[in-house]
Amino acid sequence: MTNGTLLDGVSMLGDGRYAPSPSGILHVGNLRTALLAWTYARSSQRGFLLRIEDLDGRSRPEFEAAQLRDLSELGIDWDGVPIRQSDRVSIYASITDALSAQNLTFECYCSRKDLAEAASAPHHELGFYPGTCRDLSVQQRAERRSLTGRAPAIRLRSEAVSVAFTDENYGRHSGHSDDIVLRRGDGTYSYNFVAVVDDILGQSTDPSPLIASVSAGNGNAGEGVGDRSGSGNEKRPDARALLTPQVTQIVRGNDLLSSTPRQIYLQKLLGFEPPQYAHVPLVVNHDAVRLSKRDGAVTLPQLHELGISTSQLVGMFAESLGFPAVGSAQEFLEVFQPEHMNKEPWVFTEPNV
Repeated sequence: MTNGTLLDGVSMLGDGRYAPSPSGILHVGNLRTALLAWTYARSSQRGFLLRIEDLDGRSRPEFEAAQLRDLSELGIDWDGVPIRQSDRVSIYASITDALSAQNLTFECYCSRKDLAEAASAPHHELGFYPGTCRDLSVQQRAERRSLTGRAPAIRLRSEAVSVAFTDENYGRHSGHSDDIVLRRGDGTYSYNFVAVVDDILGQSTDPSPLIASVSAGNGNAGEGVGDRSGSGNEKRPDARALLTPQVTQIVRGNDLLSSTPRQIYLQKLLGFEPPQYAHVPLVVNHDAVRLSKRDGAVTLPQLHELGISTSQLVGMFAESLGFPAVGSAQEFLEVFQPEHMNKEPWVFTEPNV
C-alpha cells in the first residue's frame, strides 16, 4: 500500500468510475450520467474505471457488449480493462467472512412478506430493516431455519448511527444506516455491499488490506459504533486513521442520494475514508418520472435511426446541463465547470425529425 492507496503507480487522487448493469441497452439518462462521471474524473486529473455490475440475473453478455460500444462511441474511455463483479464473488465472500468473524453480521430469515408487513407498522421508517432477526438466540435461529427451509440472508450488524455528508452538487445530507443485506438467501451479494467493496479496491483483486483492516478493528463508522462485545454504547478504543480507497470520486444519479449514508457507514466500518460524492440530476419523461426504455426512442441506436448523430446527442447533453452545444466528449470536457452545471432534471422529449 502506497500513501494510503491500494495500488502502486496510480494517480494519488485516485479514480472516478461508471458502473452500469448489463441488463439492457443504455438509454439517454444512463449515457448522460456516464459522460458526467467521465468528465468529473478527467477534469480533476483522476483515473477513470469502468465496472460491470453483472451479479443481476438479468445481465447478458450481448448487453455488456452493446454498452461498451455505446460508451466508446460517445467518446468515453477508461483505464485498464472493465472490472466485472462476477469475477469477484470470492472477494465478497472473504470480506463477509471477515465481518462475521468480528460479530458484525447476523443471519436473517425474514421473507419479503415479513419485511413488507414490518414496513407498514406505525413509526417504522420506510425501507429500514426493523431488526427482527438481529438478536435471535442459537435455538431461535435453528427454529427459523427449520421453519423456513431456506438459507438465511446475511445482514450487517449496524449501530444505526446518523451519517452526514456533503454532496458536491446538493449540499449537506444526513441519514441513518441500518442492518443492510450483505448476501441474500440465494447467495447473491447486495448492491450496497459490493459497490462499497469495489470502490475501495478499484482495479485491485487483493482484498487482504481490507480484511486486515476489519480484523484489526480499524473501522470508525461514526458516533455510537460500539465495541464488538455487542452493547453498541461504547466507543471503539482501537479506531485508527482511515485509509484511502482507490475510487475517490463517485458521480451518479441523484436518485441514489438516499443510499449514500448506508454506504458511507460501511466504508468507515471497513476502515476507509468515504469518497467524494457528486450526485447529478436525472433525465425524466413528461411525467417527471426517471426515463426508461418505455419512453420511446431513448437509446443511441434508436436515435441514430431517427437521424440524430452521436455528436448531436452530446450537444443536447451539454445544453441540458447549461453549457454550449459542443460536438464531442472532449469538447464537453473543455467547457465543463461543475459549479455552473444546471442541477434541475432534464425532461427528455423524443426528437421529432
